[in-house]
Amino acid sequence: LQDIPIAVLTTSREKDDFIKCREAGANSFISKPASFSEWIKLMRSLADTWLVTEY
Repeated sequence: LQDIPIAVLTTSREKDDFIKCREAGANSFISKPASFSEWIKLMRSLADTWLVTEY
């Protein structure tokens, strides 16, 4: 499971909750309501970090 990116979707915008998510192993954190552009930014970030696009 270490190779699987974890993105947390939450209603919280508290810094402590962000820290707890990171400590629990989350790679990304996004608060609801999230705009479409925020989703795109999150997906690009995960793709850039976790997906191999070159051989």
